Order: sequence, then structure tokens, then C-alpha cells
Amino acid sequence: MSNLNSKLPTTLRTLPLPVRLTLAMFLMAAGIGYLTALIQLHFAHASPGNMLPTPDDAVKVFHGSTGPKMTQLERLLEAPDNLPFNGTGSMRKAFVEKSGDWKDAIKSKEKPEAELRAEREGERLAMLAWVRAGASKDAFESNAFVLPEALVQQPITKDFLKVDEQSKEVKPRTLMIKELVTVRCAGCHGAGGEAAKFPLETIEGLAKYNKEPGSGAISLEKLALITHTHLMAFAVLFGATGLLFSFTRFPALVRGIFGPWVLFFQVADIGLWWAARLDPLFAKMIPITGAAVGLGLGIQLLGGLYDLFMPARRAD
Repeated sequence: MSNLNSKLPTTLRTLPLPVRLTLAMFLMAAGIGYLTALIQLHFAHASPGNMLPTPDDAVKVFHGSTGPKMTQLERLLEAPDNLPFNGTGSMRKAFVEKSGDWKDAIKSKEKPEAELRAEREGERLAMLAWVRAGASKDAFESNAFVLPEALVQQPITKDFLKVDEQSKEVKPRTLMIKELVTVRCAGCHGAGGEAAKFPLETIEGLAKYNKEPGSGAISLEKLALITHTHLMAFAVLFGATGLLFSFTRFPALVRGIFGPWVLFFQVADIGLWWAARLDPLFAKMIPITGAAVGLGLGIQLLGGLYDLFMPARRAD
């Protein structure tokens, strides 16, 4: 048994070539996978002009807004349109570029684009006024919401305003709120839509997101889900890359630090996700632990690839 143990390979470089090639492909695939994760992170949470989420972006995602409290519907209608077009960003573009009829309206040239944008902004402001007024069920079911004085002169798409038999706007100015919600929201948030799992075609569906002021932070349900998936997946991936790095020929101190490095900081990163619910300071630390994960993984991948194919030398 002792003779057998003495012949077992103790470093990556002493493994047979087919094994080293397979491990090299694994390390490269892990690197590409991590880069695609960074790309997804950019599109999902990074504020405009930033490659990756900033500390303030992390605060918004994991702690929520530190400003005035708003319901989720109100926040999505108010948030700047340069934020991601999703449930944690902004829904302003649902009235313009992301609306189903926007391209056709622009191509038709029936109205100048500036006029179209003014009318669509009026739609947004009118819906926001209804939401802030309590999202009245009676107004929704009767398809009639009397607009506040501030919107009497605001340009609004005529298709959503009540008119009389002579096709003139009724007084007081009245919005067909159900019609507006159906056209601008239900296309994606109705049956068969891209976001059908977040239904907004009924007053009950709308009320779910307009019950009480929220922080805008990721829900506990979703946080628990991504914690589970991240820990399970990364425990395997980073455990494997760390283990491979531990079998390189680098000094024992280097291997002892960077072998478990990525797993340690990944667990710390996820711990900060939960701690951020209590204090935004923890959220601001998330980019730091995330950077530590990226640094450690880079060292593991490049160090492993280097050790697999560099000339053999005496092991430590």
C-alpha cells in the first residue's frame, strides 16, 4: 500500500495528458461561464454608465430605496427610464419604446415624435395619478377615472380619454383607465405575455403591487431562491476550481490562501445579501466581496492552466 501511495500524482503537472486537457477545458469553461454571469449582472442591475453594479446599485437591490416610500407600481412608473426595464428598475418605457404600437406610430409619421412622446408621458402621468389616488376599483371597473386638475392641460393620447357623442372630451376630463392598463400593461403582463407570471390585467393583480409602500428591494422569496441556487452551484464549481488550484506546484502558502479563497468570499457575499436587509452599509460591501470572488477565481483559473502545461519541475 505504501508503494502505491508513493506513486500517486500529487500535482496537476504530473497527471496524464488526456486528464490535463480535460481539466484545462473545465477551467476555461468555468471562466467563460463567469464572464457571462458578469454580463448578465451588468444588464440586470448596473446603473447606466457602469460596467457592473455600484455600491448604490447594491443598496437598491438588497436593501431598497432609502428615499420616500412608494408602492411598487408607483415606483416603477416614477423611476427614470435609464434603469433596467424590469420589476426592480423602471416601467416608463412601457409607454414608448417598449409599447407594442410605438414603432408603427413613429413610422406612420402622423404626428411628430415629440408630440407622440408628450402624449405618452401624459398616459404615464394619468396612470400614476390613478395609482396615487388609491387605484380605485370602481374607477377601473367603470373604466372612468376623473383626472386631477394638474392634468387637465396635459397632452394625452385621445384613445384613452372619454368623449361624448360628438367625439369631444367630456368634462371633467376622464381617463379610460382600464383601457390604458389593458393596452400598456396587459400585453406583457396578461395571458401569453412575456411577464404573465406577474399579471396586471385585472384590478386584483394590480392591487397586489399597490397594497402598501415597499422598499423596492428584492423579495425575501426571491432572495431565498437565489441563495439556494447560488450556494448549491458555486459550492460545486468553486470547490472544484479551488481543489484543482490546491494541487498546483505553487508555494504551499499561496495554495493555502487561494484554494479556499473563492468559496469563502462567495459565502461572505451571500451573507451580505441577507445582512443588507437590516442596514444599507452591508449592501455597499457587496461589490467588495464580489470583486474578491472574481480576483480569486482568476488566480485559480490562470494558475491552474499555467501549472497544467508548464515544464515539469520538482514539486514542493
